[in-house]
Amino acid sequence: MTVVGKEEWMKQLRTASRVVRFSPARLPPEKLEEILEAGCQTASPWNLQPWRFIVAQAESTRAQVLRSCPEPGPASDAPALVIGLGDPRAWKQAPLRLRELMQSGSLTPGNEATHLGRIQQQWSVGDTARVFAIAQTHAALQQILLTALACDICGWWIHEFDADGIARTLHIPENLVVVGVLALGYCADRAALPTASLARTVFAEAYGLPWRKNGA
Repeated sequence: MTVVGKEEWMKQLRTASRVVRFSPARLPPEKLEEILEAGCQTASPWNLQPWRFIVAQAESTRAQVLRSCPEPGPASDAPALVIGLGDPRAWKQAPLRLRELMQSGSLTPGNEATHLGRIQQQWSVGDTARVFAIAQTHAALQQILLTALACDICGWWIHEFDADGIARTLHIPENLVVVGVLALGYCADRAALPTASLARTVFAEAYGLPWRKNGA
């Protein structure tokens, strides 16, 4: 993993969404694997890990995926697309996941029944499991993006896509949800975007109370 200083890291975060063109250079396999491993290590309640990823690097596969994306933007030239899939049924794997936590020493044996009861109560009703799977998968995709930035690789979110079209193209099982499509590659050109406003989006202590810069 590349060691990045604080100033360089903050610069990477500020410019991460400013890609306007990717380089056609392919990503080194070892770097891509390192990035994907980091995504799979995203913290998840009870280690349920309700995510799966498809990595599209072949030109033909990328072209098929992009046909389901009305406005892919810079992603059209990206050498890799990561499609994040959420599994609303992941909570059903709780017994195995809890056993893995106990074997690793992360969970004290003896409370399995309590944990299983809480998991079932929280995620077996209504759309809760689907929402959980989507939120957790998006978090894992974001961790992939942040790890890529640490490796000097940029990312671009494809904001609009036909989930059903992608599912048909990539033979995705019906029980999985297409959560997001993230393009990865080396940046060839960037754009200047407006600076985010803390005053408009961040509040102090309660909603509506203004955030004051430097604690003033």
